[in-house]
Amino acid sequence: METPELKIVLSGSLHEPNLHQFIEIYAQFERLGAQILSPRGKTPIDPKAEVVRFFEEPQNWSDERVQEYHLEAIEFCTIHYTVITNGYVGPQTRKEIDRAFRLSKPRFCSGQPSDPLLRSITGWPATPEEVAKVPWQIGLDGKFTDARELQRPTSRKPPITH
Repeated sequence: METPELKIVLSGSLHEPNLHQFIEIYAQFERLGAQILSPRGKTPIDPKAEVVRFFEEPQNWSDERVQEYHLEAIEFCTIHYTVITNGYVGPQTRKEIDRAFRLSKPRFCSGQPSDPLLRSITGWPATPEEVAKVPWQIGLDGKFTDARELQRPTSRKPPITH
């Protein structure tokens, strides 16, 4: 089975203590040959700013435009990955997870959120290396499916055909 190109959107708090882990995971995906659609860089301008911006992003964009771009990029990603430190997921990251869920994007995370409701849509905890190894299958609807899901035993009996 051929693995599709990894087009990643990374979400998560860009403030400490999460920022360091976020930048490390970004670099790990780069080393694996993934294309990071958003954010567009990993060098923060001011890590203490309310909306952390990166030097690699268009500097003429407003904070709101950067956040809009990030949400738009989720539509084009093959993987949505959320960096979660100590269970914390902020309001903007919640929007991003919800968008990925609604678009049926494969979702993975570095750790589980403390909110039990959010756990059900955040995705599987996995390292970038594990994400790159997942066997993908494209369904008739054009959406990616983890092939392991297709191999799970079911209690349903196959339909009888005569």
